Amino acid sequence: MAGISILQFSDAVKVFHSQPPNLRTKMRVAGRAIPLAHVDVYCMRPIELQDLTFTEYFTRYELRDDAMQGFQDASRRVMGPGGEGVKDGRGKRLYWRCPNTPVRFSTYNPATQTEGFAYNLLLKTIPFHNESELLSAANSSNSYYE
Repeated sequence: MAGISILQFSDAVKVFHSQPPNLRTKMRVAGRAIPLAHVDVYCMRPIELQDLTFTEYFTRYELRDDAMQGFQDASRRVMGPGGEGVKDGRGKRLYWRCPNTPVRFSTYNPATQTEGFAYNLLLKTIPFHNESELLSAANSSNSYYE
């Protein structure tokens, strides 16, 4: 062997796309519904988690359908105050993400992709309920960089 360390994970890397709205595209697969953007999924998070930023939310939690409930570790289920499992706005259950799961978000070069870079800085630092909250009313250019 060349003495090169090899990383091994039992979990796949979880990738969350966080493009600004003007750069966002969606893949259309025949016979399937168009998936929601990750930002839209974040905006439908449970009321108990409204103070988390986009990156905190997806780094800490994962969402599962009720049909997948039997395949999940019950000890990882996020429980609400009444002892019920917490669900998002679409009815998906929240689970604590395994601590060593690698999570990645879209990355942008600040020198050449300033709009995407600035947008992702906002996602990391500001909790919001609607994407329009990220733009100030005084922002005449409708740019996340301004």
